[in-house]
Amino acid sequence: MARNDACKQSLSITGVILAGGMARRMGGRDKALLPLSGHYLIEYCLRKLKTQIDTIIINANRNLEIYQSMGFPVISDSRDGFAGPLAGIATAMKYCETSHIFIVPCDSPFIPSTLVERFVDICRQTKADICVAHDGNRLQPVFGLIHTRTLASLEKYLDNGHNKIDTWYKQQSMSLVDCSDIPDTFININTPQDLEQAEQRMKERQHNVPVIGFAAHSGTGKTTLLKKLIPVLKKQYGQRIGLVKHAHHGFEIDIPGKDSYELRKAGASQVIVGSQQRWAHIVETPDKQEKPTLQSLIDHFDHENLDLILIEGFKLENIPKIEVFRPRLGKQRLSAEQTGYIAIATDDKLSDDVALPIIDLNDIEQIADFILDYINKTHER
Repeated sequence: MARNDACKQSLSITGVILAGGMARRMGGRDKALLPLSGHYLIEYCLRKLKTQIDTIIINANRNLEIYQSMGFPVISDSRDGFAGPLAGIATAMKYCETSHIFIVPCDSPFIPSTLVERFVDICRQTKADICVAHDGNRLQPVFGLIHTRTLASLEKYLDNGHNKIDTWYKQQSMSLVDCSDIPDTFININTPQDLEQAEQRMKERQHNVPVIGFAAHSGTGKTTLLKKLIPVLKKQYGQRIGLVKHAHHGFEIDIPGKDSYELRKAGASQVIVGSQQRWAHIVETPDKQEKPTLQSLIDHFDHENLDLILIEGFKLENIPKIEVFRPRLGKQRLSAEQTGYIAIATDDKLSDDVALPIIDLNDIEQIADFILDYINKTHER
């Protein structure tokens, strides 16, 4: 089951990105549209939220055409004068047709991929009208799950000239959501110095994409499994996947007779072929050069646009690996002799002395859930 489906089973939620502020400390620039590693700040919020919530709206009060070009509904405050986050929240509750809204600010680029379900869990447990983040030191009021039945109270509060979000929250049925283990969530961009620091942190994260390997004896079915797994990770979980596949012998990905093939064979040591749909970089390895390492291959990826890298083969590499194992083939388990394995995906019962987690090889969603849970526990970007 996809993670946003789990949320929908209990609550109907509209995601709201608050981008309607004045950004005075940023010299009045529209913070959501500031560039960070080649993308608008708001794009990082959108990418993470759309894997967790089906319906998303943007609350903005200027540059509306730019926001509309992003493909999401854009709503402006119903109150004049950049009245703060509560005005955006009230406008969103009037607009949406769901029981709840989930709010995040536009200038927090490090939102984790499991944030929403954390709030949903607390809401289900406490039945509170407002579930708001707490980072272990203080409230983070612009990260919250809010029931739309609070709209009347909020409108009255605003009509009376009040705009402090913390004060209004305390007048409602409220529960805190412990987010002390994910402090990067609350890194926001208020000053040019904050933007510089976020740029550096983003660069560090871009070269820290999780890697999960799949290893097995030849003929066990690694490729077959990955052909089923990758669409599930992409479509149901919103993961952008990179793949490295080990080849034991020389191989061709170009076609004899094509211009690119002939030019490479004529002596070009590196060839880049590009079209509107895709591009490829083909590199000839000199005969005396050692074979490329796994890490050198991984380094060629555009890490900024990946959430997960899957490795097929490279069973001796020191990376987290899932063994694909079919007992009926009569071969020894690799994980019985090699290190680095985090689970076994099998289609048969194994002996009770196997210490690793066992995953049903035929249950693709179970395998996907295991991978994402493992990443969330060990490697949150």
